Amino acid sequence: MIPGVTSIDQMLEGRIPEMTFMLNSGEVGATPRLRVRGTSTLLGNREPLWVLDGIVMTDPVDVDPDDLNNPDYLNIIGNAIAGINPQDIERIDVLKDASATAIYGARGANGLVVITTKSGAKSEGKATLTFDSYVGVRTLAKRLDVLSVEEFVLADYERTLGDATDPEESMRSWQNRYGGFVDLHENYGNRKGIDWLDRTMGRTTVTQNYRVGVNGGNDKLNYNMSYGYFKDEGAMVYSGSDKHNIALSVKSEVNKRLSVTGRINFDYLKVYGAGVAGNGTNEGGSNVDAKFNKMVQILQYRPTIGIRGNDPDLLAGEDPVLSDADGNVMQNPLIAAAEEKDNKETRTLQANGGLTFKIMKGLTFRNNTCMRYQRSALA
Repeated sequence: MIPGVTSIDQMLEGRIPEMTFMLNSGEVGATPRLRVRGTSTLLGNREPLWVLDGIVMTDPVDVDPDDLNNPDYLNIIGNAIAGINPQDIERIDVLKDASATAIYGARGANGLVVITTKSGAKSEGKATLTFDSYVGVRTLAKRLDVLSVEEFVLADYERTLGDATDPEESMRSWQNRYGGFVDLHENYGNRKGIDWLDRTMGRTTVTQNYRVGVNGGNDKLNYNMSYGYFKDEGAMVYSGSDKHNIALSVKSEVNKRLSVTGRINFDYLKVYGAGVAGNGTNEGGSNVDAKFNKMVQILQYRPTIGIRGNDPDLLAGEDPVLSDADGNVMQNPLIAAAEEKDNKETRTLQANGGLTFKIMKGLTFRNNTCMRYQRSALA
């Protein structure tokens, strides 16, 4: 187990030749898109086939072709194995050539990822208790170079002149807000203002991952039980994710001919916070997201209140001066992040079992059965 790895995608990243990972969104909890055999297809689906303990796993819901390129839609549903705890995995095999299609036919055309989970160890009836934990911190390695207060005021001066229908009245309003143009450097050259990028995305976040497991067995029965908890704070204020996972695996050799296996896995994931992007919504040919995109608000919101008042007053609420093209008053990025929620909850229950019966030497019958239930909703 690699410290800090919380998904199977991360376990595979950089370890399989020619396997590519694409993270389409910076939203906390976003699921990377994995490609084993290229990124182009005529069928519309580029996802590899996932096989968990002999069971072919499909995406949680049927994805309409129109939604395949919508990152936020895919982030909500995740992928076929999003609920599996990486620490419960015994082995991963990746097949990407003719071997994949030879076993599963056309379904394996995009590659095959075979996962074998832990089923316990023979310990003469004694149970083994394990506890794993990981705590890490993260911060932005590089931030956008935004305008200083003086540069912003100068840019607003040029914007005011360019948009003015009545230049004299517009400049009178501008001077009333920011003071005389000749005093611009004196008033704003050393003024710190409000760094909205630092206020909203400049925090140091904490990632926590804990797992408790019990496993054991004897010559006839092996078992493995585990509970995992993962908490991740997003770079954007008021955002993050909480994940709980419970798993039970059992393997029993009834007699020399018959053996049975079973596994139950329950996963609960909550992603909270508005994030920094929208959902691709368009109305009447205009991109609605552009008006409410959090990153746009962060970069456009003015860093100074002007010649009258104190800059921290901007933290209180809406900007009474600036508005978008439709006349909507610009939102304070901090207040917008706190009040505009886009919470998602996903519950997944999966149970699978199998039996293997040795009919005769060289002839074996094997049966696998799987049940999967998932419910995703906005909270």
